[in-house]
Amino acid sequence: MARRRRGPPRWLGLVLVLALVLAWTLAGESLRRWWGLPGEGAAPGKSASGLRVATWNLRNFPAEGQDLARLAVRLPELAADVIAVQEIHDAARLKQAMPGWELVLSTTGGRNDQRLGFLYDPAVFELIGAPREHERLTMGGQVRPGLSGYLRARGGGPDFHVLVVHLKARDEGYALRRSQWEVLAEIVEEIARDDDDVILLGDFNATGPTGAGPKKS
Repeated sequence: MARRRRGPPRWLGLVLVLALVLAWTLAGESLRRWWGLPGEGAAPGKSASGLRVATWNLRNFPAEGQDLARLAVRLPELAADVIAVQEIHDAARLKQAMPGWELVLSTTGGRNDQRLGFLYDPAVFELIGAPREHERLTMGGQVRPGLSGYLRARGGGPDFHVLVVHLKARDEGYALRRSQWEVLAEIVEEIARDDDDVILLGDFNATGPTGAGPKKS
């Protein structure tokens, strides 16, 4: 009579499960990053339709007479995921108003050192690579540069470039501002070659030439 073959012992399956659990405990986070999966505690994925961005020229922050306590209340009340800022002189003071948020600023700010950049919540987004400062928008150092960064939502969600600008102000600056428009269009086109999701925001100083109408639009 043929001898009946026995299967693997039952305890072997339990040992394999325990080994997998142990391996995941020791190396799971590295495997998540390698596979591009969200880690433990990652924020829920943010949908593109729910993304909210804002921009605010803080007017030579922190200028004399500014109500910094009120600003610390108003910034979170924007309920934005990314906040572009302009005319910043003191980065540390601005970060105090948004604890837990990351602030990315340009290294230059034109003749008046009015730096610009953006705030983002690192629990919701991660900055991929280094931000880029676009010196061509300074038009030879006369005005502010542009600043862009590549953000990706944690836990699955949109990834996009944010590009912050502060164009030449006042109606007498119209000719220079028009030249900036052409440079800006080139910069957007270059960024879009990497990823065509580009959010452009900031202070555009949308005035016409002298005598052409209202000072602000």
